[in-house]
Amino acid sequence: ETTAMTFSFIAEMLSKHPEVQEELVSEVSLFDKSFTVENLKKTPILDAVINEVMRLYPAGWAFTRVANSDVKVDDIEIKKGEIVLVSPFLLGRNEKFHKEAELFEPKRFIEDSVNRDAYIPFGMGPRTCSGANFAILELKVVLITLLREYKFEYCGAECEVDARATLFSKNGFNIKLIRKS
Repeated sequence: ETTAMTFSFIAEMLSKHPEVQEELVSEVSLFDKSFTVENLKKTPILDAVINEVMRLYPAGWAFTRVANSDVKVDDIEIKKGEIVLVSPFLLGRNEKFHKEAELFEPKRFIEDSVNRDAYIPFGMGPRTCSGANFAILELKVVLITLLREYKFEYCGAECEVDARATLFSKNGFNIKLIRKS
């Protein structure tokens, strides 16, 4: 479910940003037909698009941790044993950590201007998502396969983001998949 939802948010963002989609299509068109780990490492635009979407729309929008010691963060005191809610969704959209945080700008990952401490779409620490590498691999293979022959087209109704166990769209994703001629 989390990878499928991330894919849907990627399709939404590419459909709303055709210039980024075209850049990505150019990169994908150069991609060798064989899917090897080495080949998949040579996709900086694809990596940037996936990372930027996960910054804005992390499937795991929030998680909890138990403080293992007393700590003070800015003017907030957290005592040992207290439960702390961490939100990759809010961190990814915070201007304190990301310039123009609400904008979809994949180049920030190519230029390495991302605050990595505030980019945690797969969680952090010893409980980081164990499926993170597989999810990224799966997203890359599906996107490369689709973008070779299709493009995403925006249909005018923006998704309404909601959060339950995972982040999702209340009204679905209004995107057409158009075969290239």
